[in-house]
Amino acid sequence: MRLQLSVAAALCVFSLAAHADTVYNYVGPDFQYFDGAYTATDNVTGSFSVANPIPPDYSGLVYTSAFSFNDGVQTISNANGHFINFNITTDANGNITYYGIRVTAADPLTFILLENQNTAFGDYGANFVYDEGTNNGPALGGASVFLPGEFTEVPAINTTPEPSSFALLGTGLLGVVSVLRKRFA
Repeated sequence: MRLQLSVAAALCVFSLAAHADTVYNYVGPDFQYFDGAYTATDNVTGSFSVANPIPPDYSGLVYTSAFSFNDGVQTISNANGHFINFNITTDANGNITYYGIRVTAADPLTFILLENQNTAFGDYGANFVYDEGTNNGPALGGASVFLPGEFTEVPAINTTPEPSSFALLGTGLLGVVSVLRKRFA
């Protein structure tokens, strides 16, 4: 009897769905303006993950479980990110329509900014090169202005088999156990 209860409990546990994050990928246009290590073929690409899909008709801050953005020269992710701000608006279908995303790394001071919420929207990536004597200096970077990028949602994939598969397996195991019990009893 204990074995049957153990099998039933295991079936309940294994039939629960595994949770996977929803990922939003971003690809921006090539930079129109650039200097330093940046070139005309650089652009901002990256992604961020959230525990649940961003709901339709949403406007506000989004808390990410992971992110990584690259501007062709640098990569800023949750591993080295210092200041992170994700302000997202979605339409009635849950598609990202407006966004203001700023990720900053502290050492060296760098930032990647994606924005299509204001009149001067665009993608920006910059490395600040400091003069040791004055502790200030120019920002070397790239920009694409008035050319928004595009987000695409990668739906979460549930890797757990459907509960009916476990139920079928469990019933088969219960049958084998009961036959073995009768045979050795």
